[in-house]
Amino acid sequence: MTYQIQDTESLSAVELIAERGMEGLPDALAALINEAMRIERERHLRAGSYERNQVRRGYANGYKPKTMKTRMGALPLQVPQVREGGFYPQSLDKGVRSERALKLALAQMYVEGVSTRKVARITEELCGFEVSSSEVSRCAALLDTELTAWRERPLGAYPYVMLDARYEKIRHGGQVIDAAVLVALGVNEDDKRVLTAEQEARIRQTICDKRPKQLKREFALWSRAAVKELIERDCQVTLHLRSVGKYLTRWGFTPQKPIKRVYEQSPEAVRAWLDESSPSIAERAKTEGAEIHWGDETALVNTDVRGRSFAPKGKTPAVMAVGGTRQKLSMLASVTNQGKARWMIIDGAFNHEKLIEFFEARVADTEHKVFLILDNLGVHHCKPVKAWLAEHHAQMEVFYLPRYSPELNLEERLNADLKPVIRSKVPVRSKAKLRSATEQHMAVIGSEPEWVKAYFRDPRVK
Repeated sequence: MTYQIQDTESLSAVELIAERGMEGLPDALAALINEAMRIERERHLRAGSYERNQVRRGYANGYKPKTMKTRMGALPLQVPQVREGGFYPQSLDKGVRSERALKLALAQMYVEGVSTRKVARITEELCGFEVSSSEVSRCAALLDTELTAWRERPLGAYPYVMLDARYEKIRHGGQVIDAAVLVALGVNEDDKRVLTAEQEARIRQTICDKRPKQLKREFALWSRAAVKELIERDCQVTLHLRSVGKYLTRWGFTPQKPIKRVYEQSPEAVRAWLDESSPSIAERAKTEGAEIHWGDETALVNTDVRGRSFAPKGKTPAVMAVGGTRQKLSMLASVTNQGKARWMIIDGAFNHEKLIEFFEARVADTEHKVFLILDNLGVHHCKPVKAWLAEHHAQMEVFYLPRYSPELNLEERLNADLKPVIRSKVPVRSKAKLRSATEQHMAVIGSEPEWVKAYFRDPRVK
């Protein structure tokens, strides 16, 4: 007897079956798509199989086998052909795009029983037109056979079985009653992981060495869904998302905010900097008694308010943003591994004159020669800067980081400390207040050498 489920908790149970229990039933989905494609061909030809009439506009030409990989598994499809060509079933693409909706519909029919109304709705959505009652009945019979076979399939031996039950509201005999829904969880005799040790090692290495895009996958990051798809493609094993998460945890992988790198960055140049240039600069500084400074410039604005603010649920808080009084300053700063932080706030355009002024301040600030490490901003390479450095070679040398590699610059950690503080304060309306807020926080950083030394413990630049 078929019962009708009414409440939303039961619908979530249907979604659970669709996501975790229907993985072993790709044949039902394939049967539905195959039948929808066959109906489409009949409509295209305006005649059924072996039917003769006055409006027929072509002839069927068998089927072309096609295996399509989906999250549900490999679907064995039979794509109908026509002798004259020019026919392609749209239900093939629609079935793949609507895979989740189809799985939910199949799960609901598994729970409630196959009904012609549901089959008609699904088939019409796939085909894009209304289907006849006989075509719906044929689809329903196919699905009923597939679902019955899957429901009655042997499950094998399970030495450990855990049983539980929950009560749901169902409609039965015109009344809403409580009915027990039994849940069984079994552990099979193999007591083995689905992936072999070799497969696990291969998947781990791929995640470490490649980005999804390099493998022509439609994912920007290695999410659980991306790893699930990688396992299906490379190992022909279908896992649930929760199982994929357990594998990732077992491997010691954690979800992390990635470092942003631009495509123009050269990995070879970065490796050469870390392995050769940086150690060479350190060795020279030790030999010549020089002091190494890491320098960079950053922009400070009064219109950038970010972060989260607590408020009652459903009532989004508002902040007073600065409108037409946008103010901007620039700051040049440098840090050393002895814990020194030096800075210069600039009101106006940043150019070679401001940079040379910063150079002169750093030379006057120390008794030793200064080795200054900068990025490859254009002003750092201009002729006046080069001329000043050539003239003051005994007092300062400048070294340049690889292009498009801000993560290598230790002064960027200072910028990352400063900007959230400026953003979290009440937006100021004048440059004087913006400068005051910046100076106040920089004074705190400058008075805490251990704070600055912590920047140099970053493993990415060691």
